[in-house]
Amino acid sequence: MDIDGNLIRGEFVEVDRPRTVVVTWGLEGDDVLPAGSTKVAFRLTPTATAAA
Repeated sequence: MDIDGNLIRGEFVEVDRPRTVVVTWGLEGDDVLPAGSTKVAFRLTPTATAAA
């Protein structure tokens, strides 16, 4: 992924459909926050939708 010219790198480490996605990420070539050094978990919950 590229965010404002910063190359973000990581990988999926857990996918528990339809509830959880966990990824690692970091900046390619960065010593402070290197690629894959951070883990982020997304907990997904259903929401009500309106009929069209």
